[in-house]
Amino acid sequence: MFNDLQDQDKENARLCKQFQEKLRKAILSDDLSAASKVDGYKKRVKLYCPEETRRTSTTMFSGLQNEDAQNAHLCKSFQKKVHKLEAKAPLDDAGKKKLESYQKRVKLYCR
Repeated sequence: MFNDLQDQDKENARLCKQFQEKLRKAILSDDLSAASKVDGYKKRVKLYCPEETRRTSTTMFSGLQNEDAQNAHLCKSFQKKVHKLEAKAPLDDAGKKKLESYQKRVKLYCR
């Protein structure tokens, strides 16, 4: 049984490190698909990382010191995307769907 617990701890540590890195990259990315995964990665960090690791890993990303800063970064990024897409005229169906998606993200992150 001890080996099972030890193996589980090793696996949790591996997954913790993996999702911390994915979360960091998603937060810093301007890519829509990566930004949409931020909440899922945060949940996995909380699931696999010890509490003391969670506090630091979800708040210290290359200058982004807390969740408000992360949201501000994502807000600014999606606002730029909305303005850039709105400048293109006319939009086809795919462009309209992309614009709607960006606008949803602006509402989500710009509070």
